[in-house]
Amino acid sequence: MVLAVGGSASVPDPQPAGKTAAPPVPDARFLLCCDTGNHAYRHMDETETETEALQARLKELEGEHRALDRTIAEMAATAGFDQLQLQRLKRRKLHLKDEIQRIEDQLFPDIIA
Repeated sequence: MVLAVGGSASVPDPQPAGKTAAPPVPDARFLLCCDTGNHAYRHMDETETETEALQARLKELEGEHRALDRTIAEMAATAGFDQLQLQRLKRRKLHLKDEIQRIEDQLFPDIIA
């Protein structure tokens, strides 16, 4: 079969008559994702690595947050503590909490049913 392209020029049909093209077979490292009928391939290694990196960062931030919490409690319990230093530590703790929340939102999206 010959297809007409742009007037009188013709290009041979890459598919023999009566045969349909088979869909591409993904490599084992790829994952087929279906979202409202749209198909997309994602590289599983990249997705898993990204998730693992976020989980590791989350644990690191949570540990730092707990350590700051203990430091703030100890500092507030002592007489004559530096008020400015305490405010800086509290601000850092709030910043960590915000970053923890952002990572948790990426790892566990809030799906409204």
